[in-house]
Amino acid sequence: MQHRLRFFLLSIWIALSVNALQAQAPVGFDMPAINNAMPDQILNFPVTVQNFDSVLSVQFVIRWDPAVLQYYTLSGFNATMGIDVDNFGLTEAVDSGILRLVWWHNGNGVSLSDSTMMFRLRLKAIGPNNSSTPVYFTQITPNTFFEVVKSSNQTYGIDDAILNDGFASIGVTSGTDQVVAQNQLKVYAAPNPFSTETKVWIEAQEAVEADCQLVDPTGKIVFFKKISVVPGKNGMEIASYLSGQKGTWYLTLRTPNAVQVIPLMSF
Repeated sequence: MQHRLRFFLLSIWIALSVNALQAQAPVGFDMPAINNAMPDQILNFPVTVQNFDSVLSVQFVIRWDPAVLQYYTLSGFNATMGIDVDNFGLTEAVDSGILRLVWWHNGNGVSLSDSTMMFRLRLKAIGPNNSSTPVYFTQITPNTFFEVVKSSNQTYGIDDAILNDGFASIGVTSGTDQVVAQNQLKVYAAPNPFSTETKVWIEAQEAVEADCQLVDPTGKIVFFKKISVVPGKNGMEIASYLSGQKGTWYLTLRTPNAVQVIPLMSF
C-alpha cells in the first residue's frame, strides 16, 4: 500500500513539474527563410507561434530593407485571436520597411498550438538579383516595445522570447553556415553568442572583393566596409560597442556573385 501511495504521489509530482516547466517555456515567433526569389515575386512570410498559452497581449515590430522588399498586403488572420488589419500600423510599411503589431484580448487570454499562424505578411521582391534582407522581429522604442503578456501577468520582452527571424534573397541562395557555391565562401563567427566581441572568419577558395555590412536589432546599419578577401582563411573582429545594445545583429557579406548572411547574438 505504501509503495502504491508513493508511486501515486510521485506521478502527481512529475505531472505538476512538467506542467510548471511548460508554463515557464518562453513564447516564440517564427518566420521562414526564402531563397532565390525572382524580381517582382510576392513572398509569403507566415508568422507562427511557439508556447502561446493564455496570452493577453502582443506587440512587436517586423522590419526589412525597403530597397529589397516592398509591403504588399496582410492575410490569413487568426480567427481565434480576432486579429485584423486594425491591429497593424501600415503607414510606415510601404516606404520604410516597418510593420507594427499591437494586439490584445479582453478575456482570459488566447492559447494556440505550436506552429499556428497568427497572420501572413506578404512582401514584393523589388531589389536586384544578388540582393537580400533579413525580415526580423524587433522593437522601436519608445513607441513600440517588444512585449508579450500572459494571463498570469508574466511578461516577455525581446530578450526573453524565442525569435526565429525570416530572410529573403533575390536571384541567389544564401546560407548561414554552409558554403555558397556561387562565390565559394564560408562565413562563420566564434564565439557566437558573445558578450563583448566575436571574430568573423571568412574562408575563400579564390580572391574576391566583398561588401561587409552589420545591421543592429533595430535595422540600423552600424558598420560598413569594403574588404578584399584572399584565398584561405580571413578574420575580422566585431565588437558589441558598434551597436550599443544586446540582441541579434545580421552580418551581410556581398560579393559580385552571391550573398552570405549570418546572425550574431550579443548578450
